[in-house]
Amino acid sequence: MATTSPLLHSIDDPRNQNPTLIHIPETSFIPTNDASSSSSLVLLKVPPKLPLSALSSSYIIGSSNEKPATLVSESSGTSYTLFRVETSNAFLLVPPSCDSSRMTAHLLGKGGETSFLECQFRPLPRQALLDIMKRYVFGESDGIATKELIRELQCSKKQVLEGLTDIKALEVTSEKFVLLKEELSWDVKSAVVDSCVEMGWIDDDDEKVDLEVVIKEANLRFAGGSGGYNLELDERFLRIAMMDLGCVTDDNNVVFDTDKIALYFAHTLLRERSPYPMKDFLQTWHTRLPGAHTAAPPLSVLAGLALVEKDSV
Repeated sequence: MATTSPLLHSIDDPRNQNPTLIHIPETSFIPTNDASSSSSLVLLKVPPKLPLSALSSSYIIGSSNEKPATLVSESSGTSYTLFRVETSNAFLLVPPSCDSSRMTAHLLGKGGETSFLECQFRPLPRQALLDIMKRYVFGESDGIATKELIRELQCSKKQVLEGLTDIKALEVTSEKFVLLKEELSWDVKSAVVDSCVEMGWIDDDDEKVDLEVVIKEANLRFAGGSGGYNLELDERFLRIAMMDLGCVTDDNNVVFDTDKIALYFAHTLLRERSPYPMKDFLQTWHTRLPGAHTAAPPLSVLAGLALVEKDSV
């Protein structure tokens, strides 16, 4: 992992008097009689939306036989795959007439070959992140550090953290994460939903419930879950569960979403019986829904939950 040089220069620099010339101050070079002193110069074509200032705090994760090099900009929270582009154009380094370093004019590039690096935005490889995290499971592993994921996935810290949130990873210690087993994740959600229904929080749309109160009530109903886990639910578990049940506001209040609660009960039915005849499923689903649903919710809330066989419609 290499850090980019702070000595960055752009064709957009106002000192450039010609659109094909880049002004490079003498201070960017180590005085030497050897023309190879400029061998570390690299021409980089960057996306228009990536400012030069973002490159000054970036670093490069080196290439391997399987992966090309990646430029990671932490200030912009983005990453870019680097591709070497061969060109027939010549890049000529021309010192001023009063050059005190006595560097001679010469072509950039080794052996007369000329090329530049081009940046292509690199999205977080979500499936690769998920595959890695499956090796780090709650109760079986101490977790994997964010910096290791950055190196493995060749993405910025912001991208990695957003990806970890998206796959509902749990932060076990400072910047170390694990995945919850499916059954444990379900048991936590069940404890939260049971609390929501029994306490009547779902009866009033948009009702805000203090996060600590939800944690306390959920713990009363969790009791280790079906797996007999010896743990007490805390804010980390609740925030993960609420991604599927509603949201946690900035002032640490919980707001339950009636459609998401309806989706939870639909999922419960399919865990009990699958396949499920459509008519029977809809009737049972409606009877399971808590009081806030005076009418059956739209079927659109079930999108992505299951496949429907035509014969069962």
